[in-house]
Amino acid sequence: MDPQSCQLLCKNSETGKAFFKGNFRGEISITKILVLSDDDQRGIENGPSKSYKDLIKEAYFLRRLNVSPHPNILRVFAFDTCTKPYHIITEYADKGTLLQYLQDARVLAVHGNQQI
Repeated sequence: MDPQSCQLLCKNSETGKAFFKGNFRGEISITKILVLSDDDQRGIENGPSKSYKDLIKEAYFLRRLNVSPHPNILRVFAFDTCTKPYHIITEYADKGTLLQYLQDARVLAVHGNQQI
């Protein structure tokens, strides 16, 4: 993935994650990068952060789901949870996250097709 062609979509200082849209082997992709906190930088004395543990769970869970590809499950192109910066590269979902999709659908169901 060429860092020069990546576009920062959002950065969440609360979770320590940044999301970039780019191109990975000819496919439009999203790269989720775990930005290390000060605690993570200091060492292992307190153990891995919750964000790091969550990223590992997500990477391995998505990898297992991708054993039998399904059109409704994001494809995982690559991930690295061993070297910094820790990251997951998945296909780009043009309708956003599942959470955002469900929230939008709920608003439409409650308010009909009216724009709010």
